Amino acid sequence: MYYRDMGIIFGILGVILFFVIAWAIVNYILRSLSYYTVAKRRGAPNPGLAWVPIVWVWTQGGICDQYDATRGIKRKWRVVLLTLSIIAAAGILIGFILMIAQAASTAASYYRYYNDFEAMSGMMGAFGDAIMLLSLAGAAGGALVVCQMICQFKFFESCRPNDAVKFLLLSILVPFAQPICLMCCRNYDLGMPQPQPYFAPQPAPQMYPQQPPANDDHLPPPYNPYQ
Repeated sequence: MYYRDMGIIFGILGVILFFVIAWAIVNYILRSLSYYTVAKRRGAPNPGLAWVPIVWVWTQGGICDQYDATRGIKRKWRVVLLTLSIIAAAGILIGFILMIAQAASTAASYYRYYNDFEAMSGMMGAFGDAIMLLSLAGAAGGALVVCQMICQFKFFESCRPNDAVKFLLLSILVPFAQPICLMCCRNYDLGMPQPQPYFAPQPAPQMYPQQPPANDDHLPPPYNPYQ
């Protein structure tokens, strides 16, 4: 009975994990394709970075910087997003590595000397450093999310301004809606300055219709507009 229940639980967890990984892959493809398509079409800097994890925000920020420039606003969204992304990723990675390394060292010291007080003191110090780094990473991650929401709205506004608010709310409130909204916008530039239509020069209108030559007695004389 116990093994059967554990098998069911692990089976359910396996199915959930499969769908989470599958959606993560689909989300990565749709998001990267959307930003890459728009950045390449508009000539934004380094559109290929849209396919690189962590630093893909450089492409997102570049699209927003270009959009702001068309309205006379100078921003460095790509620098802000990339800096926050690197701080958050490095803080999480180093924090977990430090926590695991110090916990292993403290456990080894505990089993070697059987000193509970010394082992617990070392463990608290190790967890204190790790928690500090993870807190820094969490603060950077929160700021990154806010800046990304601003840039995402600018992306929607540059593509389909009439639907920008709707797409932003869907991205925030509806699970899995963000990459679909990005794909719905990737082929539009309705919020960007539109090129002026080119009209070919037309021939000047004639002052009066062309008359036949007056070399035939049966034809009327040429039309004289000054009569």
